[in-house]
Amino acid sequence: MTRSDLTIDKTAVIGEDALIGYGVVIGESVRIGDGAWIGHGAVIGDGAMIDEGVVIGDGAVIGDGAMIGYDAWIGHGAVIGDDAEIGDDAEIGDGAWIGYGAVVTPGAIVPTSEFIDALCSIASTLSEKVAP
Repeated sequence: MTRSDLTIDKTAVIGEDALIGYGVVIGESVRIGDGAWIGHGAVIGDGAMIDEGVVIGDGAVIGDGAMIGYDAWIGHGAVIGDDAEIGDDAEIGDGAWIGYGAVVTPGAIVPTSEFIDALCSIASTLSEKVAP
């Protein structure tokens, strides 16, 4: 992929039909699945894994080593901490912060602007938050 508005490390692998917005930065050894959508100005940290069908909103930040499951939705301006895991079909609201190493289980929903502490686990709803 050659566009002057992007910064993509040469070791990154981007799947077929993935759409990458303007001003995106993709780090070293990142894997982006087929059909993923990465919004304008998003930053994908080194070693992050983005599965097929994932949508990442404008200005979102995905930390180093984070894993985003199939068909998950990451809102505009959301921050996913280093080594965090977002399960398949999970939804992270606009402006939400997911801390280092936190786990959001498949299908869970994190509301807009919510802050999830490092190493926490979120089950199907935010009221089921489990301390580390």
